[in-house]
Amino acid sequence: MAIPPQSVTVLGQLAPLDSSTGFQVTPVVGLIAPDVQFSANEDEVADVFEIPLHEALTLSRYYPLDIHRAGHSHRIYLSWYQSQFVWGLTAAIIRRLAQQVSI
Repeated sequence: MAIPPQSVTVLGQLAPLDSSTGFQVTPVVGLIAPDVQFSANEDEVADVFEIPLHEALTLSRYYPLDIHRAGHSHRIYLSWYQSQFVWGLTAAIIRRLAQQVSI
């Protein structure tokens, strides 16, 4: 996302999550000023959009889907906001945050 480091106030980090492709990701949680401009790498990010925090942190928005691939099973989560579809590692990270935060 190319967010300038000086534009982020780091609040903490979540426990690491394993991706279905074998990577381990440690999410860092922070506050970003509303006027910060994002520069998405089109090879890595399909779209940039906002979801109100109270919507993103509602656990009932996340639906589990068990995937069986190459002899392995794992669970992914799916969520929607308006016309936007959130799934996979992105949904898992936001869901993990929702589990730890009470709104």
